Amino acid sequence: DFAPLAADRGRGIGFDRPDGPVMVPGAASALRSAIGNLIDNALWVEPAGGTVEVAVGAEGCIRVADHGPGVPPEARERLFEPFWRGGAARPGSGLGLAIVRDIVAMHDGSLRVEETAGGGATFVLCLPPLPAPGAAGRTEPRP
Repeated sequence: DFAPLAADRGRGIGFDRPDGPVMVPGAASALRSAIGNLIDNALWVEPAGGTVEVAVGAEGCIRVADHGPGVPPEARERLFEPFWRGGAARPGSGLGLAIVRDIVAMHDGSLRVEETAGGGATFVLCLPPLPAPGAAGRTEPRP
């Protein structure tokens, strides 16, 4: 979905995933919105000609990595606060990451930011995975 936006901004998107599906409980549209916000943010700060890296892990974590200026340690505590913006370099209200945080919390997940090797920021969104279909102890997803 983000390939045209990435191309318009002169950036690429790389994607890595496990061989099989990763099942997590939740509202697909809300999770799509949260992940989309992380990708959109990464496309804004990725240097021209660079590639935003999106990786899905078998453990239910999605990593969105850019190679931009990163997030200074002193800003990480405020990063997910509503209306907080690290700078006026791009348009926005400062609500995107706060909304992502709330969506992840409603899905009993976690969200953190790490440094990207070589520079940049990596946002890690983790959700509790469901057992594989047919696995013992399978539970039904929450509404």
